[in-house]
Amino acid sequence: MHSRHRGLIFAVLCGLPVLYPPQVFSAQRPLTDQNLQAREKLNLNFKTGIDYSQGHYGTPDLYRDWESFFKLSLSDDKLYLASTVSWVKTTASDGYRAEGWSDLSLEMSYTLDLNNDFFLDLDTELILPTADPDNEIGTGVVGYFLGATLTYEQDWGYVSSSVGVDIGGDKVEPVFPGTPSVSLDAGLKVADGVFFGATYDWERVRNDSPVSEATAYLDMDISDDFSLYLYLLKGFTDNSSDIGTRATVTYRF
Repeated sequence: MHSRHRGLIFAVLCGLPVLYPPQVFSAQRPLTDQNLQAREKLNLNFKTGIDYSQGHYGTPDLYRDWESFFKLSLSDDKLYLASTVSWVKTTASDGYRAEGWSDLSLEMSYTLDLNNDFFLDLDTELILPTADPDNEIGTGVVGYFLGATLTYEQDWGYVSSSVGVDIGGDKVEPVFPGTPSVSLDAGLKVADGVFFGATYDWERVRNDSPVSEATAYLDMDISDDFSLYLYLLKGFTDNSSDIGTRATVTYRF
């Protein structure tokens, strides 16, 4: 299995643009108006969606990845907890095929209000090897992710910058003490409950070209209870997806 496919499971678990390693930091501060105004109370959300990406990932074969994820999160103005699992299917032009349930992702984030519209999220994620190893979907080992996100928010939208490190989670090529990643994100409020935004993500891959991907997205409230998230992704290096797309629906209980 190529290295990108081993890392795919970490990416698809987070309910975010497909990145490598998992970019849990982008999920902690929802964009939509209802969520921005609801920090002072306890919020229970269910998120599900479908994702597609394809790329060669440094191989002569074209890999196509589909996933449908299911994510339950609980949050207030400071603490964010989430659990995610996905059904993943991968095919390749050489006849390779793998499908099944992914590893289980457990996320936690704590938000510090730095005043003057600045917020700092301290993020951690634990990947439990719950996937059936016969399906070649999970890694078979425990993975960890640590990250931090600095966000500046205004009525017009927000800008954020993130750093993270992926520790463990690769039985073939152990990455301890960790592979670093950075992310830049900006969202613009174009109407009540409607945001357009763009994200750039970079991650170092040991002894190989880095992952470098840009994403354009739309995040909008459909009603008081539902929101819709759509994105398009473009990769720029051998280890990146050539293209990707996702549709996500969130229900707020």
